[in-house]
Amino acid sequence: MRLFFFMLVAAAASAARAGDDLSFAAPFDAVAATGDRQVSPAWRAHGSAAVHRNFARLTPDRQSKAGALWSAESVGADQATLELTFRISGQGQHFFGDGLALWLSADRAFRAGAFHGADPRFAGVAVVADTFRNDEAADAA
Repeated sequence: MRLFFFMLVAAAASAARAGDDLSFAAPFDAVAATGDRQVSPAWRAHGSAAVHRNFARLTPDRQSKAGALWSAESVGADQATLELTFRISGQGQHFFGDGLALWLSADRAFRAGAFHGADPRFAGVAVVADTFRNDEAADAA
């Protein structure tokens, strides 16, 4: 089974394979044919994600936004090491998003959905950090 990285959080990633083809770090100088900046040619931005020269922002500080960076290439190894650095921030005093997720999936293409920004029907593993306190659930108890 070929695994692809799907990442709803980003700043740095590293796969242990020859050449570290899936690694990326600022400055982001690669530009796609569309004129959009990329973290690297091996990764694609989706949704509200925006790549700037010194950072990648998955979502702006606004409600109902979802963004992703995902690998267009498979890991291509039986073992991999992942190092991830991220920051959650915003101008508001509360509500800095619903969470973050890291996806290892057999699906080649990213499919948006309601499970932390992605389709819940996938073959693989998701590591999800839910950062939103759902007060309506607490009030119902």
